[in-house]
Amino acid sequence: MADLGRDCYYEYESSAPGRPIASWREEMVTNEDHANLLKQIETQSKYTPIAKLQTASIESFYGRILKCKPPFKTRGKDYCLAMVVIDESVPRDSLGLAVSVNIFKRDPDKLPKISGFGDICLFLNFRIQEYNDIKQAIETTFSKCVVFRRIDGAVGPSAWQFEPQISLDNVELETVERIWRATSLSSYGHYASDEQPSISSPSTSATLLSSPTAQSQFGIIRRLTSAELKPSTGIFDYVGRVVDVHYYKATRVLLTDYTENRYLVGDEEAPDGLRNRILSVSFWDEFSAIAANLRKGDIVFCSKLKAKFIDDKLTAAMHGERVCDNPEGRIKVLQEDEPLAIEIRKRDSQFRMQETTAHQANPTLMTDIRRPNIPLYLISDVRGDHAEVGVYCVNAHIIDCGKELVKSGVFRFQMTLRDSSGTLPVIVYGEDGQTFMACYPDTIDQKNREALEKLKGSVLPNQFLIKSYYVKNERRFRIFDTAIVL
Repeated sequence: MADLGRDCYYEYESSAPGRPIASWREEMVTNEDHANLLKQIETQSKYTPIAKLQTASIESFYGRILKCKPPFKTRGKDYCLAMVVIDESVPRDSLGLAVSVNIFKRDPDKLPKISGFGDICLFLNFRIQEYNDIKQAIETTFSKCVVFRRIDGAVGPSAWQFEPQISLDNVELETVERIWRATSLSSYGHYASDEQPSISSPSTSATLLSSPTAQSQFGIIRRLTSAELKPSTGIFDYVGRVVDVHYYKATRVLLTDYTENRYLVGDEEAPDGLRNRILSVSFWDEFSAIAANLRKGDIVFCSKLKAKFIDDKLTAAMHGERVCDNPEGRIKVLQEDEPLAIEIRKRDSQFRMQETTAHQANPTLMTDIRRPNIPLYLISDVRGDHAEVGVYCVNAHIIDCGKELVKSGVFRFQMTLRDSSGTLPVIVYGEDGQTFMACYPDTIDQKNREALEKLKGSVLPNQFLIKSYYVKNERRFRIFDTAIVL
């Protein structure tokens, strides 16, 4: 079954069937999983999920703004507002399923008033077409765009203001609330941010458009990780750390963003552990001399790379242009405090921690995690204000554990985990508790209790999978797919 990427989906309380609780979790999503998700969404809204928009049709749909370009003058008489929108049907690692929306008006004041990144819009009667493998929604004579903005401090469906004013029932407002919760923009890497300032500010717009990050966001070209590259990938932007630089007719630079791709077959110069994580990029013409100045360890932004797939190997190249006013802008070394550089350094740290853990092969390890491909995080990253909801792996000690393990016939107790970065309260509950304790609540015996005490008293840290989610606007953490080794 082909993977679509990482996605979020709702969990449902048995006491209230059909009503999603404010939580979602991250999984590797298959085509079958995604189809089931779309069916679920369709039952909750009378509008079409973005991932199911059909070309050559007139569609109505909700979308949360992921990217937006300030209104600009076209070559004709119109002004255009261009944006890219998502909903919960768009996996965060498959942003190719997002839709680009273009609205044209002779009078720029009649364009929808987008206050900032993260607004949710209802797009009524838009024509769907495809351009360069990207789905586009184009305004028609009968189109209307309703902009929803969240009221600071308010919660639930009543927390929304919208314009223009139209008649909306509670189901539609619940749809807006659901999309807002399921598409936390922090979940989409640096493609977007809840904290982006309003695009209505001219000075802000100029700043955004002058940055390499923003140039990727506002154009058709997307910034991709190594894991997202495919043989069919055309032009893309990329951020990675320089592993090595070689000189011949072109300058060949080995880059890594620490994500893995089976089409990256490695390189003989690649350090141990980085096989399938090295992207070889050849810089030609005027870009060769610029790339030659790169040094090992630099974190570099590369604009408009061309993917090449030859002999089952995926590489990339940057060729000269007839007109290129600013070739240095295509290859930019990032400062350590820039967001994209911080993300690479974070992945580097996680990769090193994983490698260290893998090579230790400690026979005294007392936990078994059922999903070994989950990245290793520090507790401070998991608890951070901007951390994503989803599934994390931590390497930690148990410093406290509830005495009453079973309540009302189910596992229900709390533990406190600690690593070098801080502490984390986690809940052990229900079926996850059965997996963790390696028994059912009615069969727990002294052997299981002693195993938990031994784990608590371990001198060495152990690995735990943690599921982060929300219940009634409160963030919580649960042990997930982790078992004590008896």
